[in-house]
Amino acid sequence: MAEGKGAHGWAARDVSGHLSPCHFSRRVQRDDDDVTIKVLFCGLCHTNLHVIKNEFGNTMYLVVPGHEVIGVVTDVGRGVTKFKAGDTVRGLLCRLRG
Repeated sequence: MAEGKGAHGWAARDVSGHLSPCHFSRRVQRDDDDVTIKVLFCGLCHTNLHVIKNEFGNTMYLVVPGHEVIGVVTDVGRGVTKFKAGDTVRGLLCRLRG
């Protein structure tokens, strides 16, 4: 399996909730409806604070909190028609694994 692009963020590694710098690989774009975004700014909501401290009891560490983002589209799948590389985007992202 091909490795994705390198990225960096701030991650919680345990229930202490302390965030520290983290380097990781993003998954490779693989679906026709994928949109790849370079995240420029990310906000944290109160739910993120619960997640990094495992207050819901289901956090899988290492976790990079934040899903409210502003960024720039860097690549799109063949089936994407509403976005193109270079577009500025904002919105909520889901936490996905894979």
